[in-house]
Amino acid sequence: MENNKNSHLEVMRAEVPGPVFGKVVSKLKDTAQILYLLYLALFAIFVVIYYLAGMPLFDSFIIAMGTAGTGGFAVYNDGIAHYNSSLITYLVSFGVLIFGVNFNLYYFLLLRKFKASFGDEELRTYLIIVASATIFICLNVFHIYQDLSQTLEISFFQVSNIITTTGFGFGDITAWPLFSQFILLILMCIGGSAGSTAGGLKVVRCLMLVRIAKNQVLSTLSPKRVLTLHVNHSVIDKDT
Repeated sequence: MENNKNSHLEVMRAEVPGPVFGKVVSKLKDTAQILYLLYLALFAIFVVIYYLAGMPLFDSFIIAMGTAGTGGFAVYNDGIAHYNSSLITYLVSFGVLIFGVNFNLYYFLLLRKFKASFGDEELRTYLIIVASATIFICLNVFHIYQDLSQTLEISFFQVSNIITTTGFGFGDITAWPLFSQFILLILMCIGGSAGSTAGGLKVVRCLMLVRIAKNQVLSTLSPKRVLTLHVNHSVIDKDT
């Protein structure tokens, strides 16, 4: 009976891997159902958004599935570049970023718990990484495109798709400087947020690793000092 009770949440955990995936309501079954509904609602919204942006209905459905699952499969060989639309490019970029966020935060938004959502350390770190990587790459590849709007569009698209491990195609990044390729490699390893459909190590794990390293340095300098690991003002058990 206990296995059946927990089966819904275990399936969701399999779909959205990560170290921080908890219950948003008291019952495990209700938690899984809420997160499934949020996922389906966001998927349906993006089908409509893509269609209104100019995609054929079939393409909208396929690209929305690739966005929601951060799978990156497309209808055409040249991927999103096929549509030759800056609007669609930006919509897909924001779409994969949205699905790279912890789904628990969207539920908190619906409950008007804005502090719990926007105050999340992983979310802030995730957005800072995306913004920083986009700026650095934009500056590094500007000489290739010679147009600020196009450079920003392509840089943001690649950063969004790589950090969420989506992989929608848009141009040849092997022609980029090694500095930009190295940034994308790091983003690929970091991945999206825990509790999202994105892959990778997860932002919260990277955040924890940095803080663990900091604590190790501080404990070496001051052996008697008692240090704890905190994420979102909560103490993380050393065995986690």
